[in-house]
Amino acid sequence: MLKAAVILVLVAGAVLGGLLMLRSSARTGMPDQQTLERARARTRQDATDRDHTEE
Repeated sequence: MLKAAVILVLVAGAVLGGLLMLRSSARTGMPDQQTLERARARTRQDATDRDHTEE
């Protein structure tokens, strides 16, 4: 019975720790708004360039 309780506490701690880590790192590594806007503009420009070169 004691072994089961220890294992249950360890598993619960691991799951809770993993969830907290995911929550705290959810936005880590995301580019800022200015970088995203430059990427959108570059994508639009590439699409426009491809449309003109297909003719």
